Amino acid sequence: MRTLTIFIVAILFAAACGQLNQRNTDTKTEGQTIDNAKVMVYYFHGKQRCTTCLAVQKVAEETFTKFFSDIDDVRFREVDISKKENEALAEKYEIYFSSLIIATTDSFEDITDVAFASAVNNPLTLQELMVKVINEFLEK
Repeated sequence: MRTLTIFIVAILFAAACGQLNQRNTDTKTEGQTIDNAKVMVYYFHGKQRCTTCLAVQKVAEETFTKFFSDIDDVRFREVDISKKENEALAEKYEIYFSSLIIATTDSFEDITDVAFASAVNNPLTLQELMVKVINEFLEK
């Protein structure tokens, strides 16, 4: 019962954000190379975004700018998953709706749950997590 409830909440969340997209199994995986930076922060979103989606993007961008914008090994990239040219990257990380991913060439951490739980009412929690994860990836 608990699993069903979580699944239903996730579907409702995706629908509310207007982000529920069907996967295209014919999508080529070419061009999925990570940017030249050692660590990439990806904020994925669709065409329509809710208030929380916009808050996640704002906190993520502000955190990147405040702590990492002068570090060449860290980059922030906003990715609109409704655009054809971004399908391969969304497929790589199995993105279906707004998500916040911190990645290196060989691993990644999906911090979407914390991002959406804290961006509006407790943005410092998201900021601290982003800094922690990015620094851990930089130390590897």
